[in-house]
Amino acid sequence: MSPPRFLLLCLLGAGLGCVQGAKMPQPLHVFRYPGALRLSEDGRTLFVVGTNFDLAWEAGVLQAIDLEALDAAIGPGDPEGAEPLHIETVPLRDAVTIDSFGGEIAAAPVEGGLRLFVPHRAAGTVSVVDANSAGALFCHGGDADDCRTSAVVLQTPAGEPLDDPFAAVAAGDAVYVATLSEQSVDPAVPEKGRQSHLVRIPVEAPEAAVAEGLGAIRLRDLRLGDDGRIVGAGPLRSASITTAALLRFEPQSFGAGLGREVFSLYGFVAATDARAVLPRPGGEIWTLVSNPAALVVSSSDGAPLDETDVVVATALPGSPSRVAAIEASSERTLAVVTSSASDSLCFVDVRRGEVVGLLDGSGCTDPREPCPSASRRDGRRDPATDVGRQPFDLVVTPRVEGGYRIWVGGFGEATLRVVDLVDPARPWDARVVAVVGTPEAPEDG
Repeated sequence: MSPPRFLLLCLLGAGLGCVQGAKMPQPLHVFRYPGALRLSEDGRTLFVVGTNFDLAWEAGVLQAIDLEALDAAIGPGDPEGAEPLHIETVPLRDAVTIDSFGGEIAAAPVEGGLRLFVPHRAAGTVSVVDANSAGALFCHGGDADDCRTSAVVLQTPAGEPLDDPFAAVAAGDAVYVATLSEQSVDPAVPEKGRQSHLVRIPVEAPEAAVAEGLGAIRLRDLRLGDDGRIVGAGPLRSASITTAALLRFEPQSFGAGLGREVFSLYGFVAATDARAVLPRPGGEIWTLVSNPAALVVSSSDGAPLDETDVVVATALPGSPSRVAAIEASSERTLAVVTSSASDSLCFVDVRRGEVVGLLDGSGCTDPREPCPSASRRDGRRDPATDVGRQPFDLVVTPRVEGGYRIWVGGFGEATLRVVDLVDPARPWDARVVAVVGTPEAPEDG
């Protein structure tokens, strides 16, 4: 590993574990800084990226978790219970070794299952992993269990190593990966400036990855809309200010820049960053922004992004991380939002622009009602409303008994928290019904 690359690893890991030398492989059956989550097409398997963020282990890991076994162990849950069920042993279908600092998971259907793509911020690579219908994992084109040996090495159009790939999405016959950082357009000509990048990786020939410049927008999230267009969100740098912005493009226009739209949300919300995006049916786009924290619902109704109208912007209780949608009824859609900054998960009534449920460990779940100060006495957290430290990604599945089950990755404590929303009409009644894995003490993680 070159000194500059190793230094970047140390900076990303906040200086933890940055002593070069032999390290033990990460145990495959435990969570370690779980990042991105991705559900299999049949809903039976949950793929989890273990980022190894503190570099305590030799590498990261991609796990295939048996959701059928977890659902059976949890059963209907006990939304009225004071203590969630604790499941220490992670029910693993399979796991493979990948580079540290894994980003989002893009999943493309291939014969026999899915092909998973995981970019790695510090290594500048993308792990390519095949998953069959039983949840077994195989490194594509290399060692069966160590996908680092066959990872795709990304380069800029100038042939330089690509820095900081993170966001990823599958669209058609390719996967698209975007970077969180800008780097020189041409290192030999500094006056050409800096830009972020977008990479196209053919699903059937990952080694043929090609990058193009994106300009001054850095994408933290990429999603595929129902119309086949890709939408991304992140900060947009201008000469005087950095604002939250959206990017939308046709996948087939890659390399030509045709149909690419960049739109700043600054005229509607004075936010400096966009953290996540979720295209919705009918041309609606949900965007999570920070500084200030809000869920912005916009609609272009098929028109160009610069003709976008913001339908509603809802203030959030903490800087947001990721968002999912729940159709509570024909008249109510809920946004489920994690906040790793405030250790919380909230429910937003999108049409009314109101937070209608909150799990933050206080025991007070309806933010519209006063919360007795005794609920936060001595810093104790209520287990039934505690989603753990730094909840980041989430997926939503239906409960057999009705309602929804929300799986929340606890980045800061190495757990998977399970939240049951039994009655979507009463989001303030959602409760944590299970904790999977062993929570790490703050000083350990």
